[in-house]
Amino acid sequence: MFQEFLNQWELANEDAPLLTKKQTATDIKYLRIYGCRYLRDPSLWDSLDSYEAWKADARNNLTARPPYWLGRNICVRGRGHKPLSLWCPEACGCHRGDEDCPLTCPERDATTLACPMHQVRTYVMDGKDAFREGYICPRRPQAHAFDVGVSGRVAPPTNCAAASTGACLEPAWDGSGGIIVDTDCCAGNCGEGSCAPGYTYAGQYAFDKEALSSTYPDFFSSCGDLYCGNTCCLPVDTNGTAQEIAQAMAAGE
Repeated sequence: MFQEFLNQWELANEDAPLLTKKQTATDIKYLRIYGCRYLRDPSLWDSLDSYEAWKADARNNLTARPPYWLGRNICVRGRGHKPLSLWCPEACGCHRGDEDCPLTCPERDATTLACPMHQVRTYVMDGKDAFREGYICPRRPQAHAFDVGVSGRVAPPTNCAAASTGACLEPAWDGSGGIIVDTDCCAGNCGEGSCAPGYTYAGQYAFDKEALSSTYPDFFSSCGDLYCGNTCCLPVDTNGTAQEIAQAMAAGE
């Protein structure tokens, strides 16, 4: 089934833009050879230790660029591909409640990283800081507008958890890679918002001011103006609602 999935992806890639076609062809090639290991084993990728090491790998054509090159993440929904987390949940860093991940995955807690360290470890030019330059690769979809779309294409839900419940999570501000409680459900960049165990991530939305004042008074009221939008976390028992929202977003509705 996995090889047939790659066959169909290869056919669809024929109509992709040239740059996308070349990168996708590389992904398909290595997924055929290594399967899910390609998504989790840095030894298969170009060296990420320095610019000189990367050039040496490129000259010798030893391996391939990381599948998480500068924030690109083929584990999640994106342009020109289906999410590989359906096939490789462990390699993709899936947890229960994440979009397109099995319900048998372990739940997140306050110590869970937004994405596995093998996804964080991506090539960045010398002198650059991966976290502060924005080259992070969160497990969440819609993290990078240039790759996986823009959040908030559909009307936001009306039953998001209040910020006071501690449902909303965000990356720690110290750049440690940890996750902390987001006290105003405003994580910042698209894709940085996440949810505590017992809740399902439904997206980051630019709520209108009336909804914020009446329904979500403890959300940061200017989050949609200054950042991606407020994080919406739905109780797990409304997971079907979250899935419907995610499917509508993926379809551009």
